[in-house]
Amino acid sequence: MNRFSKSLMFGIAGSVLLIAQPARAQFTASIKTNTINGVHSNWVGNGSYIVGSNTFKDVLRVINSGVLSNGAAYIGYETSGSNNVAIVTGAGSVWSNGNDLYVGLDGAGNTLTITNGGTVFSDDGVLRSSNNMVTVTGTGSVWSNLGVVSVGDAGVRNTLMITNGGAVFDLAGYIGYAPGGSNHEVTVTGTGSVWSNRNNLDLGEYATSNTLTIANGGVVFNNDCYLGFFGSSNAVSVTGPGSVWNNGGNLYVGFLGTNNVLTINSGSVVASNAFVGYYPDSVYNFIKVNSGSLFVTNAMGNGALVVSQTGGAGSLIINGGSVTADELIATNGANSIISFNGGTLTAGSAFIDNGQDFIIGSTSSNATYIAAGGTHFFNNNFVVRRGALLLNSGTMTVNQLLLTNGANSAITFGGGGLNSAGTFVTNNQQFVVGNGATGANFHLLGGIHSFHDGLRIPNAAVLTGCGTVTGDVTIDSGGWVFTDCGTLTFTGTVTNNYALGVDGGVLEFYGPVVNNGAILLYNGGTTNFHGSFVNNGVVLDAGWVHVSVITNAGNDVIIEVPSASGFGYQLQVSPSLDTPVWTNSGAAQSGTGGVLTFTDPGGATNSPGRFYQVDVFWPPE
Repeated sequence: MNRFSKSLMFGIAGSVLLIAQPARAQFTASIKTNTINGVHSNWVGNGSYIVGSNTFKDVLRVINSGVLSNGAAYIGYETSGSNNVAIVTGAGSVWSNGNDLYVGLDGAGNTLTITNGGTVFSDDGVLRSSNNMVTVTGTGSVWSNLGVVSVGDAGVRNTLMITNGGAVFDLAGYIGYAPGGSNHEVTVTGTGSVWSNRNNLDLGEYATSNTLTIANGGVVFNNDCYLGFFGSSNAVSVTGPGSVWNNGGNLYVGFLGTNNVLTINSGSVVASNAFVGYYPDSVYNFIKVNSGSLFVTNAMGNGALVVSQTGGAGSLIINGGSVTADELIATNGANSIISFNGGTLTAGSAFIDNGQDFIIGSTSSNATYIAAGGTHFFNNNFVVRRGALLLNSGTMTVNQLLLTNGANSAITFGGGGLNSAGTFVTNNQQFVVGNGATGANFHLLGGIHSFHDGLRIPNAAVLTGCGTVTGDVTIDSGGWVFTDCGTLTFTGTVTNNYALGVDGGVLEFYGPVVNNGAILLYNGGTTNFHGSFVNNGVVLDAGWVHVSVITNAGNDVIIEVPSASGFGYQLQVSPSLDTPVWTNSGAAQSGTGGVLTFTDPGGATNSPGRFYQVDVFWPPE
């Protein structure tokens, strides 16, 4: 069979006569037992071995290092072949099938048990018909397939159980393949229990209500996974410490199917990319993280967690645990739903344009959003209802930032950039930009920015942009406020201990201003003080800076510049104004309130010309 394509099923379309059977009379009556005990049995001509052709409750036992070799194998061949059993038990006990192994071709209620270190080899491994079961249990117990394992190739309620250190290996895995089938189950449970698919895993190709459970330290490997390729109401549950589902490629929760669910409780899920609802017909699919971890990352650093790419409603629900993604994307309007009720969400970048507020935390549970570098864009409001926003690098852009639930709404803005068109902070904490050591930029995109407990700009931090700031503002030594886009308005008390600058616009103050640093005006920028102004520092208008005298003294050029106290002045020269390259000439000087004299030695001898400017800086070195 060796089916690893998206084509429909194989050639057994219900008629067993399509399969050549050189030998098929191992059991001639019901309730019979064949035992391979410590011997090698090479079935005649490598023909097919059938446990229960048209009989019931027949038993095959391979024990005590016995070996059975044959071609294809069937446990429950015809419809009347039901409740038959094959057991391979003990280290060295082997059932080697040179072709496919069917557990329930047309018969129901048949079982294969591989235990205590037993091994079964087959090409494809298929559970068909209904209520058939394979159990692989115990350390060293292995079912190894060259091709696929299909649990529920047809029928209903077929089961694969991998437990207590058992292992199943195959090319690809299918749970619920054929149309009309349903309720097929795979469980991988216990430390050391493994289902390893060298390629893809398909859960609900066409069938519905199929489940994969990874529990108590079980592990599943595959490349891509389609959870609901066409099928609906399929589910994966990853539960218990040490339980891992490792998707080396893409994880699709709802490729074309509907109502498919991945639930994570304490375990971990890894994928290179993850999609909740992929195509337009794929609706009402969910990823739910209650505890444990979801990692969406790859070697390129662009692992995308996409909530409803183009289809109907898809949801990412985080109630606890952690979700880590290189990129978080939700751009399909109201169909892209993110419910962030608890736990931690860490994103290398984010693009959220779904017409919904991005809300951190529920009314009773804390949640934390960590912006781990990159660009984070939220077209609507970013609301810290209960929990925290951590921004230490990268750039975040929001329509409005809301921290309005008292001490429950927290932000740590240690570095990077925050762009906001509106800010409302009533969390009983001063809003601090940066950590005082790492560069941080809070950029206002217009609008109103209200800080009930004040705004602080510490060392290495900058407040830029335009808009209205309500609440008291403190600018620490090394902090800057700068606007070059129009008007920046302050309604509360402003205490400037370093620098306020305006380039071509207006700094508007309606409350008291205490200037202990510098106020710098560029390109016609102005200040308006509607309240009191106490100037303990300096004010400099760039328009005041000019060269008052330039003369030659022999080969030298002498330049005189009026100065203001508290600023540094540096003469600079360039050989051309077409593509000027300015270099310092001589040492910088501190302003005195009088005239400063600069000498450019040999300046008069330069040909064809020499150009001068004065760089004014603050604070002086």
